[in-house]
Amino acid sequence: MTREIRKDIYGFEHKHGASVITCRDYGSRMMHLDSPTSDIDARLLFVQRPELYATVGQHTDVCSFIRGDVDYTAWNIDHFAELLADSNPAAIEFINSPLIYFDHSSLVGSMRTLRTAVNKHFDRTTLYRHYIKLARSNYTRYIHRPEHFDTDISIKRYLLIMRNIMNAQYIKSTDMVPDLHFGALANEYAHRFMGPFVEEPDRLLYLIERRRTGDERYEVIENYFKPYIEHQLSVEWEHPHRSRIPDDTIDWFVTQALHKAL
Repeated sequence: MTREIRKDIYGFEHKHGASVITCRDYGSRMMHLDSPTSDIDARLLFVQRPELYATVGQHTDVCSFIRGDVDYTAWNIDHFAELLADSNPAAIEFINSPLIYFDHSSLVGSMRTLRTAVNKHFDRTTLYRHYIKLARSNYTRYIHRPEHFDTDISIKRYLLIMRNIMNAQYIKSTDMVPDLHFGALANEYAHRFMGPFVEEPDRLLYLIERRRTGDERYEVIENYFKPYIEHQLSVEWEHPHRSRIPDDTIDWFVTQALHKAL
């Protein structure tokens, strides 16, 4: 599959006059929540020639396309830089994704340096609130949803709600970027985080295993995890020291990409 992805990258570069910096998984595989039928969700980070950023209609900000079993989302580097400056979870998870399909050889070190800075300086409060907001919106819509929402509740959807809540609690408890391997995070922290609210925290690991084997049969599980979920959604939290990924570090990475990738 990596060979096919690289062919898609070359086609994207030719179409958009771009150079791809990295292509990484950004879906269920990244979280180790994939099933045997899961598609691949890949995200590209790219740069274009400097003059295109100052030309009306030539600059590509974000685009999506599908090739075979791979769903691609492509971010221009200026869009990515703005997301990082806001400690956006999508950007932070992307730079930490362990499933790398392609890296521009001259920028591997620069990506590593940027990741280190991001994981050290990200704004804990902002990232915490992002995860809680995602959990709340999905919990309200799909678990306690209005009558006009008639979507079946899958194991995957429920696990994503749990993941967002546990990620938020992990940030509050450790001051660190959450482990993208949700099974590993749940295995280490389920008893600590959920113990006061549920009798069998290991049931979460059972649901993860069911998802990974392709068993999506939904059972009435929301009442079991409901006390934990609703307590965490009600918590207001702010880190005592607000921080920000340094602008000069982000600017340095953008400059490196423009100079080395083109």
